Amino acid sequence: MRTQSARRVLWASTCFAATATVFGLSQLAVSQDKAAPARSPIEDRKYQFAQWSPADLAKRRKEVGLIGPGSSKPYPKPTFPRKLAVPNSIEELMPNARAAVRQTGGRTPLGLTVASDVVLIVAPYDAEPMVQQGIVAAYKERGIEARALFQHDLLHVAKADLAAIDKAENNFDATDAQQEFRAWFFRSIHDVDKARDWFKQQDEALYNVTFPEVQYPEARLKQLSDDQVQLAARNLVAYLDANPTITKVFWGRGGRTRTRKLLQHHGDKFVGNYTYVNFFDLMSEVPSFPGDVWRLVETKTIEALAYIDRVEMSDPEGSALPSMSAPR
Repeated sequence: MRTQSARRVLWASTCFAATATVFGLSQLAVSQDKAAPARSPIEDRKYQFAQWSPADLAKRRKEVGLIGPGSSKPYPKPTFPRKLAVPNSIEELMPNARAAVRQTGGRTPLGLTVASDVVLIVAPYDAEPMVQQGIVAAYKERGIEARALFQHDLLHVAKADLAAIDKAENNFDATDAQQEFRAWFFRSIHDVDKARDWFKQQDEALYNVTFPEVQYPEARLKQLSDDQVQLAARNLVAYLDANPTITKVFWGRGGRTRTRKLLQHHGDKFVGNYTYVNFFDLMSEVPSFPGDVWRLVETKTIEALAYIDRVEMSDPEGSALPSMSAPR
């Protein structure tokens, strides 16, 4: 509970500043023309905990102005899923692998393939080899050729180099919620330098922990980190040029529209991301969840957004947030 509360403090601060950056909300108190308000030190803000009990959720919803009824059922007790046990052999994971290569829903619809396809899976450098072997074997049972290409092999670099980059860049803990926001949000802004400058003017302490100076063990690793996405894309396009029989590609963990564009003239071969990285990913119930039900749930959820003007969210840890989805 305490960690989640700390995460919300930094998350709310960062999102508020970023929203103003994107939409140019000069009328807010954080206007670029005004001096940034005095703020408490960042370490103090990381540990501003409030006493909390899930029994107070109805009161909390009312305090923040939520108008919906909230959950009508008791929240389940937290438990660890039994099915996420680590398999001892490839035979033990094959039932899940077979389900995964037939799954047509979600971010990784490996089932959107036919017997004439040649499938390329681009897996992260740290992906569990046994999982990839299971996926390839399950595809073979369907009469489909599948190839697993690891990221370090695609980049023509040592696996240890990518591990060293990850170790250097993952220099935060669970109280640094702003790190979730750093990459995906600022990547979507046209003039990112201007946005970052504005952010720094408003809250330099929060800016410094959002964009900390990374200490790489070698200068070449910083360059590799900076170039990694474009280098991978360039090499993958060249690989597909050299292997024209490949008809379907699964790559990346998110950003499907952007990933498709990175494949240039091979964009039509991109089917989805690839998220079966470790045993937990594969041994969950995700692979066997009915794809048609999955798509129906997503369709009913997304289509409804055109007819609403407000979304509310609350959870047993004390989150209670409203969101206006249409201008008023």
